[in-house]
Amino acid sequence: MQSFSQLRANFQAIDNAFSNNHASMSGNEDLSGKHTALTLRPQSGNPTTGVDQAALFTKIVSSIPHLFFAPNNSQTPIQLTYNSLTTTGLTQHTFMAGPFIVYGGFINNPTLNQVVNLSPGSQLIYVDLTIGFYSAATTILAASACPTNVAGTSFNITYPSLLVGSGVTFGVYYLAIGLP
Repeated sequence: MQSFSQLRANFQAIDNAFSNNHASMSGNEDLSGKHTALTLRPQSGNPTTGVDQAALFTKIVSSIPHLFFAPNNSQTPIQLTYNSLTTTGLTQHTFMAGPFIVYGGFINNPTLNQVVNLSPGSQLIYVDLTIGFYSAATTILAASACPTNVAGTSFNITYPSLLVGSGVTFGVYYLAIGLP
């Protein structure tokens, strides 16, 4: 009986410490002890995983901590987060795990063979263009644009020469996928 108060104090201290980022141990049975937040400290390198293991971890990339998934058997980790969505005018890009960067944008009245440089990234693996018309004759409405000279993070906008000097007002929507 002498140690009862010490045992009770110990269990209360454990419950108090555990309640940081966890649902209370004495609360709702379905939530009891489960995480309410998870803090991962950045690792200096990639963790080693076994054949039957996987890992979630954070690592510093360009001075910013990012979340990674390490597949089993120490395969190459996959970055799950990126700095942010950036918007410049009507040009936007975002990050998609895999790793991929998805770009989407609109270029108003592009010149024939106009070069488009997308950033960030290192290599485009897919580019598609669609023309949006503001005013046009019905014969021109069937015109389409296509990307040419796709290299690195840039491509050229190519469209039928019948649009050059036609007085038609149009823009080009693009969708591109690249690697970071």
